[in-house]
Amino acid sequence: MSSQSLLKVLDLHRASLLSGDTALAYVGEYDEIPSADDIELDRLRRMRERFLRGERVLLGLRLLHAAATGLCVMALVVIGFVLGTPAAHAAALFALGLFALPVLATVSLVALGAKRRMASARNRIARTLYQRGLRIDGRGRVVTNAAYPRVVLAA
Repeated sequence: MSSQSLLKVLDLHRASLLSGDTALAYVGEYDEIPSADDIELDRLRRMRERFLRGERVLLGLRLLHAAATGLCVMALVVIGFVLGTPAAHAAALFALGLFALPVLATVSLVALGAKRRMASARNRIARTLYQRGLRIDGRGRVVTNAAYPRVVLAA
């Protein structure tokens, strides 16, 4: 609700009663009908926020997938090393490697699936914006997709 409509809501209705100016009542809530431009800007803001949130989540999922895959490979190397070396501590390392391998493989596969779904959602938003002749630049602004882009929605 804008400040002008708020002033209209709180506007006192006055009446002249016996040559005096008397406040009768406050008006109820003012029904403001948003314009088509306001609705479209609101949609663009929501799309931009979902796109940028998708970028942040995608970065985290990429890091998680890379870390889980690397640690999974390390667990395999530890298991191979322990099997080739007779050592006093081989049982503990072998158990740790056997426990870590399936856990890290599962985390890696789940992160890979989530990463693909998030990239797909982000690409859908980018495709919708592109169909409208818009794109999101590196600074998080919605700009026109032209040789000399104009800012439609600032960051």
